[in-house]
Amino acid sequence: ETKVEYFFKNNDPWEMLAFFNSDEMLNTQAPFSWSLNPDDKNVKKYRCFVGSHQFELVDINVYFDDGTDVAYKKKYREAYIKNIKQIFNVTLGKNNYNPQDIFDIEVEMFNLFGCDEAKTSEDGYNKVYTDEALTKYGFDWANYSKHLGFKKTPEFFIASDMNYLKCGSRLFLQNWNTQKWKTYWLYILLKRIVRITRGWEEIIYDF
Repeated sequence: ETKVEYFFKNNDPWEMLAFFNSDEMLNTQAPFSWSLNPDDKNVKKYRCFVGSHQFELVDINVYFDDGTDVAYKKKYREAYIKNIKQIFNVTLGKNNYNPQDIFDIEVEMFNLFGCDEAKTSEDGYNKVYTDEALTKYGFDWANYSKHLGFKKTPEFFIASDMNYLKCGSRLFLQNWNTQKWKTYWLYILLKRIVRITRGWEEIIYDF
């Protein structure tokens, strides 16, 4: 039984998210990234920060279907999807995982920045207290922080974008245990294996 299969069986999305966020090599690949850093408003104290996913493609315009640079975007996407398939193939051998799922999920997360359902500060400093995290934004901070290893839930965390937090939580909770997202979680783990395995690492860097 793999870690991903265990989390599905346990039916706790926040335990799954905490697992990925507790590893520096996986942290930014999850739908949300967590960090413990000095408070921007009081550098003598460390606070929990919750930010967005870190996107793989350097040219973020490739995520847009706006009718511009069509041929270029098509070529870029095809190269990306081919690279994803290489990662699955070298680690698993013959398999039925669809590399297109990875790109589609990246697009879904990228589109979260167009969400406009919450008030967010321009400086990216938004205190989110435990009770409102769940009731207003659907983010179960108490359960999530417990799985991160906190014996007592921190009073609040700092979010960089309240719209991403709210709409991202909804996307995450509705989809985290679908077959499509199972492919995504597995891809994150396999990409790490490829990156640190001698003879395989060029697959990552070639792209």
